[in-house]
Amino acid sequence: MAIAVLVVALAAATFASRVGEIAPGERDSGAVPDPGSDPCAALERPGGDRLAPAPLRLLCGAGIDPNRDAAEDLELLPAVGPSRARKIVESREADGPFERPEDLARIKGIGPKTVERLRPWLSFD
Repeated sequence: MAIAVLVVALAAATFASRVGEIAPGERDSGAVPDPGSDPCAALERPGGDRLAPAPLRLLCGAGIDPNRDAAEDLELLPAVGPSRARKIVESREADGPFERPEDLARIKGIGPKTVERLRPWLSFD
């Protein structure tokens, strides 16, 4: 748990520090917060959730999207390691998007208990 908190804190700091690397037009879009501001505020702006790294989205309560996020991001979810994350990506590519958490049960090794454990951390856009 302490490692997860550290990862999320580092992601939030990295996201907030990217402001200097963003072109002025991108900063004007409102998707990236100013340094020192609440990094979660960027998620509330249109398109902000798509620019934010997965750890920051988890920290701010926005969730991980199994239809959009990379396998590395899916590994941040409880009970999802590298193998299961790859299976999620392979399943969405072969069988189409997941519409609700229960759809993850189509993956071997993910049953009702795992779905319930993942539910609070998921987001479907």
